Amino acid sequence: MPEIKKYAPAIYLEKNGYEGCRARIFLYGENGKFLGTISFHDAGVQPPPTGVGANGELFASCLFGIYDDAIDLLRHEGPVFYERINNSTRLTCGQEPAGEAET
Repeated sequence: MPEIKKYAPAIYLEKNGYEGCRARIFLYGENGKFLGTISFHDAGVQPPPTGVGANGELFASCLFGIYDDAIDLLRHEGPVFYERINNSTRLTCGQEPAGEAET
């Protein structure tokens, strides 16, 4: 499971986004290796299927409503990983100590 070292968010400002996509987060690993993207779509828009690229990159699509949650996880947690398990693609930060206070 690759660790995300950097990310680049993009919000598309056109009325219908870019080809139906409202925003994307581009994810990068060690030495700037491209890990994949998460595309965010409005409800009612048929997003492209989640897939895996020729070099193992992950391409996920989800509703725009969780965009802020994804950005929050990338900004405030660490390490953060991008993985695909049992046909499900996810961002995860792994285990944290119980009772950890967020600052």
